[in-house]
Amino acid sequence: MEHFQEKYKQFGDKLKIGVSWKSSSKSIGDLKSTQLTQWKDILSIPNAQFINIQYGEIDENIAELKEQTGLDLFVDDFDPFIDIEKAVAQIAALDMVVSVSNASVHFAGQLNIPTWILLNQRTLWHWFNEGENTVWYDSIRLYRQEQLETWDPVFSRVTTDLTELVANFNKQLGEQE
Repeated sequence: MEHFQEKYKQFGDKLKIGVSWKSSSKSIGDLKSTQLTQWKDILSIPNAQFINIQYGEIDENIAELKEQTGLDLFVDDFDPFIDIEKAVAQIAALDMVVSVSNASVHFAGQLNIPTWILLNQRTLWHWFNEGENTVWYDSIRLYRQEQLETWDPVFSRVTTDLTELVANFNKQLGEQE
């Protein structure tokens, strides 16, 4: 964790937010997953640093994001799928996680890292069918699809809420100086 904390000092006082956009679940991974380019409004929020915590093959997703939106996502030099201990240490060094339902959110929840999960309409049983909170982790907030495979309203709500959170964080930071 200290390795990542030291590394992320390069981003200054910005909120360090881990993002993950897909699930590798063989049964419902496609329903739970999004395209990284759908995150463009979130990743465009000023005064926040977004850091990849997505595991697996992502090079094509990162290149597509850059090509279609001009946005860069900070990617560390390891695959969280291959090195779980490093993945947990990376998440522990973050201020927040925003992700679809996958292993990353469970690590973040266990670490009590504030985490927002974008859920498809047919969620796994452990997220239940309604509500913004979960009985499993106090630090998690759920953003649910209202209509199957319709992510735009979810992204809109997350973008609005995250923009406000980042602005409030930066305002408080400014008042402390």
